[in-house]
This record gives sequence, structure tokens and C-alpha cells, in this order.
Amino acid sequence: MENKMEHEIENGQLIISFYGEIDGYNVAYYRNKLNVLLAINDDDVIFDFKHTTFIDSAGVGLVLGRYQQLSKEGRKLSLRRLSNTAYKVFELSGLFEIMEYLKEAEKNYGKSYNRWKRDNGKREYHDHGSCIPEWNSNSETLLFKRNQ
Repeated sequence: MENKMEHEIENGQLIISFYGEIDGYNVAYYRNKLNVLLAINDDDVIFDFKHTTFIDSAGVGLVLGRYQQLSKEGRKLSLRRLSNTAYKVFELSGLFEIMEYLKEAEKNYGKSYNRWKRDNGKREYHDHGSCIPEWNSNSETLLFKRNQ
């Protein structure tokens, strides 16, 4: 799948859909395109990850950086349709405490998210200490440091 980004205006919000991978290799490309899009539009923003196949810590940092940018302008950033793995990364990083995740979008997303939610209570997760996300504004990356 080609790595790309598409946008549209829906109900007065800028919807940005990501395709393919969001990682350290292409995050600068996405950052540049997002800066242009966000500069020419003053609506609240929704990032749609339905077609995203992979997101790493650089991608999470990209999202956090755009959140900070929009917050300074008094705008809102919401997320929707993350994969199971990406959802867990965002959840563990604590980003859902500052950003809204649009769960109503999950109704149309498929069974995999619902299966994860159902199985989540049955699985055991080993507690290796909680991690604290730390934003590095120089490199625009998100670092996870263990809280000892």
C-alpha cells in the first residue's frame, strides 16, 4: 500500500486519512504536508487511521506534535479507527487522556476492535512498570521513559 494522506471537510471538521505506514522514515513528509493543511484551514481536525498499516513512536510523536500545535490555536484534534495494536500504544502512552478517541467510528470499522475489547479483560498483562511519555520538541519525537 502506498504511503499517502488524503483530506476532506466533513460536518465542519477537517478529516485527514492516513494510508500505509507512519514511521520514522516518512514522518517528515507527513509533518510538512500537515503543516500546510493546518495553516490553510481553521477547522477542528480528525485523524482517521482506518487504512494505516503501521505506526511507530515517531508516528505517535507526529500526532502529539499536531495536537500541541492545534491546542495553541484553540482547535481540537480527535482520532478514530486505530488498529488494535496502535490503539493499545496510544492508550498506554496516555494520549487518550488529552485527545478524544471517536469510538462511534468503531461501529463501522469491523470486528477486530470489538474482539480486542472483549478479550482484553481475559488477558493477563505483566506489569513492568508504567511508562511516562515525554515529548522531545527538538526532534519532534515521543520518548517513553519507565516510571521507576
